[in-house]
Amino acid sequence: MTSPDLYGDSPNGLPPGALSIMRAAEGVFFERGFHGTTLRELARAANVSQPLLYHYFASKHNLLVALCQGAVNTLIASMDEALSTCPSDPELRLDALVTAHVTCEIRIRKSSFVANTEVRSLAEDARRAFEAKRAYVQDWYDRTILDGAEQGLFRTPYPQETSRAIASMCIAVSAWYREDGPLSPVEIAGRYATLARLAVGASSTGIAEPVPTERQTPPRRFDAHIGDVGQDHDPLR
Repeated sequence: MTSPDLYGDSPNGLPPGALSIMRAAEGVFFERGFHGTTLRELARAANVSQPLLYHYFASKHNLLVALCQGAVNTLIASMDEALSTCPSDPELRLDALVTAHVTCEIRIRKSSFVANTEVRSLAEDARRAFEAKRAYVQDWYDRTILDGAEQGLFRTPYPQETSRAIASMCIAVSAWYREDGPLSPVEIAGRYATLARLAVGASSTGIAEPVPTERQTPPRRFDAHIGDVGQDHDPLR
């Protein structure tokens, strides 16, 4: 597979002031929505003047684009890292994909929720770029589940539809997760990995608790690993 230009528009390398504005904006957009938020409110939340906000972002839309790209790039990097050390077995790859996806959705819950719900607010070119990256993530699921079906490991009669359903349920975690909930991120990821195996009709569903993809110090959300991924990058090769 030839990947899209995944990381060329990442906000990696932005100065601390811009990153600080992005972190404040994700909270405001999360609570009020893109259209319900004014530039004055954004500047107040970031504790900066409106001229300084314009210094970093030409418009409210440009700020939303940076947030959306930061979220999807972080997701891609997290799932890429999980696959880089994973065996080629489709069942193990599915576990790795779901575990990395769920834990990332939890770690960047607000920015991911904003990205997934405000994609409709992006201009057409920005929306196409964002959706191309989401399609790239979906392709990981598609190929993993199709491989498992072809090898007789997954018994689902509808691998394509099952793949979309699994990706969608992982994306939705950012909408309902709460830090004070009864389950830890690792426990949620483990249950979702089991649900994914059940959905594909895997030969085995009694998986061990997954190794968390989170670290003691979570990686920065807006400057995920971007340096060595080119047009021929293929994490499933």
